Formats: sequence, structure tokens, C-alpha cells
Amino acid sequence: MKFCMKCMAQYDDGLKVCPECGFAEGTMPDNSRCLEPGSVFADRYIIGMPLNIDGWFVKYIGWDALTNRTVTIYEYSPTRFSSRNIGDTRITIIKEKEFYKYMDSFMKKAQLLAELHLPENVSAVYETFEKNNTAYVVSEYVKGKPLMTYLAENGAVPPETAEQMFLPLLRSIDTLHDSGFVIGGFSPYDLLVLDDGTLFLNSYLENILFNVTDDLSDINQKEKQKFFPLERLKAIDSPELLPANDVYSAALIMHLMMGVKLPDAKEREELYNKSRKDKLKPLGAYHVKVSKDKENAFRNASYVETAFRTPDMESFIKELSGEKKVILRTKKNKGFPLWAKIAIPAACAAVIAGVVLAVVLNKKEEVPVQAAVTDALDPSMTVVPSLVNLSAGTAEQKLTQSGLLIEISGKEIHDDMDPDLVLAQTVEKGSMIERNSVVGVTLSARSGYITMPNFLGLESVVCIEAAENLGFSYSVTEAYSRSIEQGCIVSQSITPYEQVKTDRRLELVVSLGHDPNERIEEKSVELENLVGRSYNDFVNEAEQEGTPVRVAKKVYDDTKPEGTIINQYPGASTRQKNTDPVQLEVTTSQKELIVPDMTLLEQKRAADILALFGFEAEIKQEPSDTVAEGLVSVQEPAAGQTAPTGSKIVLTVSSGKATAVVPGVVGLQSEAAVGAILNEDFSPKITYGADGSKPDNEVLSQSIEGGTEAKKGTAVVLTVNSTKDLTEIPDVKGKNSEEALKTLEEAGFVMKIFTDGENTLTDGKIISQTPESGTLAAKDSGVTVLFGDGSDESKPSDESSEGDSSLDSVYETDSNVGADIVISPESITAAVDDEFVLKIKCIGIEDLNSVEYELSEQGIIEEKYIDKQTLDMTFKAVKPGSVMITITCGDIKRICFVEIKE
Repeated sequence: MKFCMKCMAQYDDGLKVCPECGFAEGTMPDNSRCLEPGSVFADRYIIGMPLNIDGWFVKYIGWDALTNRTVTIYEYSPTRFSSRNIGDTRITIIKEKEFYKYMDSFMKKAQLLAELHLPENVSAVYETFEKNNTAYVVSEYVKGKPLMTYLAENGAVPPETAEQMFLPLLRSIDTLHDSGFVIGGFSPYDLLVLDDGTLFLNSYLENILFNVTDDLSDINQKEKQKFFPLERLKAIDSPELLPANDVYSAALIMHLMMGVKLPDAKEREELYNKSRKDKLKPLGAYHVKVSKDKENAFRNASYVETAFRTPDMESFIKELSGEKKVILRTKKNKGFPLWAKIAIPAACAAVIAGVVLAVVLNKKEEVPVQAAVTDALDPSMTVVPSLVNLSAGTAEQKLTQSGLLIEISGKEIHDDMDPDLVLAQTVEKGSMIERNSVVGVTLSARSGYITMPNFLGLESVVCIEAAENLGFSYSVTEAYSRSIEQGCIVSQSITPYEQVKTDRRLELVVSLGHDPNERIEEKSVELENLVGRSYNDFVNEAEQEGTPVRVAKKVYDDTKPEGTIINQYPGASTRQKNTDPVQLEVTTSQKELIVPDMTLLEQKRAADILALFGFEAEIKQEPSDTVAEGLVSVQEPAAGQTAPTGSKIVLTVSSGKATAVVPGVVGLQSEAAVGAILNEDFSPKITYGADGSKPDNEVLSQSIEGGTEAKKGTAVVLTVNSTKDLTEIPDVKGKNSEEALKTLEEAGFVMKIFTDGENTLTDGKIISQTPESGTLAAKDSGVTVLFGDGSDESKPSDESSEGDSSLDSVYETDSNVGADIVISPESITAAVDDEFVLKIKCIGIEDLNSVEYELSEQGIIEEKYIDKQTLDMTFKAVKPGSVMITITCGDIKRICFVEIKE
């Protein structure tokens, strides 16, 4: 008997063609990067034909002679850093530093997966090893129908079916995230539909490295790009893998399953960068009928910007399958844009705290006698405190007291707040998480003085991003232009080089290109030598000819007049159409500029903004105990100082937390292992496995090998031996005590209620649990839960708020006593292109952040400006129609009816 090198079926030695798949014996791969079929590794693995080839890996079908099963074998073979000569088994390394850098990253992730007990609907990783000058990963091979084939044969599925098929996989991916592994995005080409209808994640290892160089051919299918978030399609050296990447991919694949024709990825990006509009519409626009809450859940998960996207899989699952109202994240916890946030005064907070205490005292007697109340957590766990509205220093102290690490992950400009206050935290208060985990915070900052950059002629995306980060409130309008290339700045309301404070309003006009209704005679022209000429003079000439102009770069040179052209593309004497674009480099003669504040911005973003000012960024890398990796921690000269144009601004960029050596704890009892991990400032995470030859509670493996250097706060997954039967812990978050107790008892677990000085509730709704749902644990072991006060939950809908017995009802009633919103006018009639103002007066509402607005129809009017102090809103009429502007705060609702006529 011999093996078919394509399907690994065994057939008679006398046959030359596989009876199972028709593969002819002796057929060789077309690509010279591939190993010869029949090669044997580690005395057990037979290499077959390639299943897939991309810029990073060759993926083969294989046979494991030891376990007698078909496997998938990944060979690390990056085309940019290595090659293979025909007939040679060894990889030839061309760029050694890069080759080993990414190989090490890939192997660490694969080794983590090999040590985990992966969910049944995710392809398991069996083994990793090095050979032939490179690395190999052996994973599970599963037969199934590719999802794309399934949809082609069966057509679109109803929303309920899509959700039913996908939810188990979402939970499994959430488990991967909890274990410290993020895929970074996937597509329907990575999924199989098994015979029982189960969705199986078959391919995902090849997705974790595809965007770390300048070659995007790794995603070689235009269709496949639609399912990866835009941040993963950028050519960057060190991609940040976020759970939000996988949330996006899951949501887009579910759109596809429901019959949505997805927009092209590049077209979607171009439209969003140009106008902040999205080509992906709400599901209702595609005639997919789902509830408003589910539609909002999908919109949140599919958002282009990670700042507004559903941040993690657990949140997506809750929004998709929960019963609570789902608010769009572009509005949720914001109301108006972020700069309108106002901190709740201490006096108001004290009143609310009093209400909470009263409710707790009234609820105490409802504690179920079968549930134990405890003030002790597992030594590896802690509770995340509330940090919002605290100073950065106080927040750090509070986290330290809780055994957690702080990480400042950004800032937002709020001139109506004190600087360095916590605006948001990445892990919700009340979450029970591993000690030494990192909790990110966003801080408030204030506007500063700058020398206004000259945006004229530059690409608008870069200028708008700079305006946002500098703290300007801005508006963008579009206008046709014969002389400024589409997408570039035509005019700006603040004069270039004026010294201004960034709380000023900035109005930018962006070119739409030439008016399609205006005919421009096309002709062949020979470009003159523009070097030495005035930019303004040439733009005036270009207006006559209909030639679009773009400023590619501005260079400081005080020996020439402002705006002198020093370079051009195409060059002089080039023949082209008069309607083809011309790019220019022009001078700026401004000698000194006020240095802008670049702290807490991403390195590339800071460097790009400094370039707009005519500065050059000099980068230094240093570890930081507080500032997130990749963000500027210090700059020199400091913000507000002056510096010569063209000079270097030294940016000290955080390389993340300092490193320490991970202790080797395999063979120790779990308590001792956890203590050793905590002592070195790492975060221990416990999973369970079974090995009959080892004692109970002994550590079988650890995700990061002992002796390895890693950054403090890194999760180290410890697989602990259990001699008892393991079962999956159910999810009780969102349940009341009675429901949770019943659920846990039926699963064979004991419920414990955690209380301490900051967490006094013993009933209400559970906001966190430990161990997490989906974790395997021994029956009769304890599951600790923590009840929330309801302050972070969405308000109940009108249908679900009957009576006053619920905790939510108490808060909703008490928090809005004496509050009101007055709008003026209550109805508006306007013509297309008119602008109008809706005046808003908030009475007795201390937290203006809780005020939100919603338009009943999109596209009829558009928001132009929101006044930071009064919340008055300016709108522009776009097209004829009727629309309602709804202003809400808790249970207060006010509506303005708008009619737009021709």
C-alpha cells in the first residue's frame, strides 16, 4: 500500500492514479519553494502536496505515521527573506535578522496554541519543530465543505441561521483571546462547514503575519480582502493584533452569509478616508430583516475605526445575543463627540453612591442561602476598580493596590476638564481578572498654542488626522476645483503660520476634482520647468488648463520666497494630458514654529504631523512602566516651545514595559507556580489538562518557556493537571442570583458571591465571574461571581421597564429627578444646502456626556458642528425629505421634526 500525496488516502502499489481523488503518482508541485512530496521529517511526518502557498508559508497535506492520521504541515518560507533552490530541502536565508525575527514570533504563537486545549471547532496545533534552516508547525487536518462552496450551493441563510452557526465559533475565538492568542482577522476561505452544520476554523495560522512588510500579496484575492479590517491591510512592520480584528472579520463573514454584497475593501477605505462615510450600509439597506439592536450590534462590530468598533469578542456575543438595548458605539457613552465629555462632580457622585447603598441594604435579605458570600478571591485574581474621572497618578495607585498594571493608551482633548484625568479604561470596573494584568486608560488633555501649518494643496486625510490629534474642532466641506487634485486641501479658515490655540474652529475645504458637468478640453501638453516658480502662480495657470495639482512635500528654505517650487513630478519636458495631475515640492520660509504636543500619539502619526510643520522626527526607544508601546512618552523640545523650521524634534517612544525572565514552574504545584509568576510581575492564567502519570494540581506546561525574557504584565498560561473529571463552566454574566445559582448547580459547580469594601452587592445582575465561562474545571469547584450596581448598563426599553422593583428602575428614576431638556425650535423647514441650528438647553443634567442624538433617516441632513459649551447643533440640508432629530438623556426624549424642500 502507498499514500496519495494529494489526499493521503492509501491505495494498492500496482495503481498509478489515486482512486479517491484522481491524483497521478509522480506529479510534482509547480512552485520551486515546495518540498518534494514523500519527504519524511522527524521519522514520522510524510510531506504531501501543497494545500496553499503565500508570501509567508507553504502549507502541505501530510501524514503522521505515529498517530496514523492526516495532518496539515506549515513550513515557514518568507519570500522576502529567504529562497529555496530547486531540489534542495534547506531554506536559503537572504535577510537573517528579519527572517529569524518573524520566525520567532510565529513559533511562540504556535507553541502557545500547542500547549492549550483548543475548542473542538478550531483546528488544533499538535507540534512545532525546526528543520531545514526553518520552522514547521503540525496542525489538525479536517475534511469539510468550504464555507464559500456551501453558500454557493445553498444561497444566503436567514439571520437566525447565520447567528446559530456562528455563535459557537465566536465563543471559541473568545476563548483563544482569553488564552493570549489573537488571529488578527480571517475570511470565509478559512472556514469549513462540517456534516452536522458546524462551522470549523480550519486555517488561521497563516493570517498572523501577513501585513508586516510592504508586500500585500499575502492576501492575493481581492474578495478575501473584504473580510480583514483596514488596519490589517496596511503595510507596517509590527502589526498590533487586537481582538477587534477578529470581531470585524466575524461580522463581515456573517454579512456575507446573510446575502449582503460586500463593498470592495479599497473602495470602502477610500470613501471613508475622504468623507468619513461607509460603503457598508446597515443590514436593513440590504433587505436583511433583523431587530434594531442586532443591526446595531453588527454595525458596531463592522466599524472601520477600531476606536468605535466592538473591542472584543465577548462584547460582540453579548450585543448579538443579549436582550439589552444595543447603542451604536459612535454614540454609546459619548452622546456628542468625545470633546464634549464633562466629569461628574464629586457631590453628584456622592448622591448616587448614597442611592446605591440604600439599594444594597434593602437587597441583602435576598441572598440565596445555597450561595456562599466570600471576601477572598483566588490568589491569582483581583477586581478591576473604577478609574474614570481619577487623575492618572491616583488611577495608577488604585491599580497597584489591586495588583494590576497601568498602561496609558492615548489622550483626548477636553478644555472643559482638568488635564490627566482618566476618560476611559480598557477593562470594565468590576471585572475579575488575573493579577499583574495590564489595564489601559485614556487621559484628558488640553489645547495648546501652535503655529498653524500650511495645509494648502496637501492630501486631506493627513491634514484632517493632524487637526483631530491637535485638538481642533473642525468641519470639512467639499468643492469642485479645476486646479487642486481630488482629495487635497483647497482652503483653510485659519491663516497659515498664524499663532493660534488649538481650541479654535478650523474649516477645511477639500477638492472633489473638476466638476463632471463642466467640459474641459483634453490635449497633450509638454510640462515646462516649474522649479523656481511660485506655487500660487502655477496654480492660477493650472486653473485655466484644468490641471490638478498636489503638494507632495513642503521643505524649509529661507533663501527663497514662501511657496517656491523646488521639485516636480513628472519632470520638465514630459508629455502628458493637461488633465493629468502634477505633484510639487514647495518651500516654506517660516524660520521658527511653536512645537506641537506629540505625547501619547503613535510614533508614525506623530512623525507625520511634525512633517506637516516642517520638523523632522528623531526617534528614541525606551521602556516605560506607564505608557503603551509605540506611543510617544517624552518629546524634546517640549510642546509650546519654539524651534527652527527643519530642526529635529526628539521623540522618546515607549517600547512597552520593561522585561523580566519568566520563571520555569513546570512540575510545581499550582499555588507555588502562581506565586513565582506573580513575583516576577507576570500575569498567571490557569487552564486544566489531564495526565494520569502526574499528581493532581501539578503544572504540566507553561505558555512561555522558563528562562525566556518577556515584558512585565504578559500573560503566562499554566496548564495544571486535574485527576478529576473536567466540565465546562457556564456563562452566568447578566443573570440574577437565582438564575445563576440554578445554572451553576445544574452544571455541578458551587456559586460564591464576592464582596469587599468596594463591592458590597449580593444581588442584582452579575457583571463578572471567575473562572470565565468556557473554562474547564473540576465539578464541585467554586465559581465566584460579582454583582454590579447597574450604573454601566444600558437603560431598559419602555417595554421592559414596567414596575419599580428592578435595580435599574431605581437608578433611572433617581438619577433624572428634576432633569429636563428643552430644544428650540421643535420643527424646522429648510431648503437643500441651507444650514440651520437646533438649540439645546440641559436643565439639571450634570453629565452632558449622557446626552445623545439620533437621526431617523440618514443622508437628508448632515451634522456640521456641535458647540462645545452649549451643545447647540448645526446641520446642513443635503436632499429633500423628512427626518426626526431625537435628543435623549436616560428616559428624557425630545424630538425636532425637519422638512427639507428643493
